[in-house]
Amino acid sequence: MVDLDSIKVDLSTVSIREYRALFDKDQPQAAEDATIAKACGITVDELLELSQPDYRRLVKRFFDAAREPLADPN
Repeated sequence: MVDLDSIKVDLSTVSIREYRALFDKDQPQAAEDATIAKACGITVDELLELSQPDYRRLVKRFFDAAREPLADPN
């Protein structure tokens, strides 16, 4: 089981091509899952095992980070 509090989104692991593809309606869901999992440092299986609310929280965290990629909370 994944501890959401321990997950840090690392946008440096995602290329701009991968990020832009997230907005392509023709991109397979598996590719989107792989990109989000990669940025969160978890496997696709771990991502898919999350409950729906936890998945939504994680995706929100990803896109919050993507909106301000240069913001560093540390």
